[in-house]
Amino acid sequence: MVYIPPGKFWMGEGTAEKIHEIPYGYYIDKTPVTISQYEKFVKSPGFRPRLAQALELGKINGDEFAQSLEKWSKGPAWWQNKYHAPENWELDGTHPVIGVSWFESLAYSLWAGKSLPHESEWEKAARGGEKIPQWQGERWEWKENPKRKYTWGNDWKEDKVNSASFWVPNYKDWQKEFFDKQLWKKQTLTTSVNDPRFDAAISPYGCKDMLGNVWEWCSDWYEKNMWRSCRGGSWITRRAFVRVSCRDRHAPVNRGDLGFRVVCRSLSDSGL
Repeated sequence: MVYIPPGKFWMGEGTAEKIHEIPYGYYIDKTPVTISQYEKFVKSPGFRPRLAQALELGKINGDEFAQSLEKWSKGPAWWQNKYHAPENWELDGTHPVIGVSWFESLAYSLWAGKSLPHESEWEKAARGGEKIPQWQGERWEWKENPKRKYTWGNDWKEDKVNSASFWVPNYKDWQKEFFDKQLWKKQTLTTSVNDPRFDAAISPYGCKDMLGNVWEWCSDWYEKNMWRSCRGGSWITRRAFVRVSCRDRHAPVNRGDLGFRVVCRSLSDSGL
């Protein structure tokens, strides 16, 4: 995990972009939770109890509770049925876990003694604070951090993140290549969280894959009792949506190109 200090940062975009402040420091995963990490959870004695707890916290009950618990106790969607996965997809432990619902993500965070991030926590980790440390030859100094669209700055580079543009650089061909030719199913894939090709997109605080690879669930409602928020974009997301300020939404039961990372708000829970 990496430490995000308390303080101010830019949040939002357009006329809604303004300075926000998080008054506490916290830790956030350096990378999205991987298949290997999630597999340990699935194989642990706490898997089913934490999944049940997450469903209860989400006010799922009756037949829906029993059906969801039974369905999700088998693990993420693609582990059971590869029909919706790319043809070459395999269980690689260093890739981000995908095909998990908001409830499954919450269950993992409960098991780990951590939490899903608030959108504000996620965005600050991606953008950096109002000031960020920069190495000045012999020492670190705090420098002003201008508004930024991406984790690295404001100029788009398709080779910096695992998004649709990484696989189809010509934006005009995106629709044709991805859907008409089903490139999303035949070639594009998640990539290892350790893939050095994307190191140039590491956030000012040292987080990887904040953009691309997999959409990440946040704890917040996008629209109460309907949609949960997710951030960052995935390997099949168009360039227009791969931004640190971009918000997307999904029903909490959805299990598409969705993963997550977790936060902890005290040193004792951070594992450090």
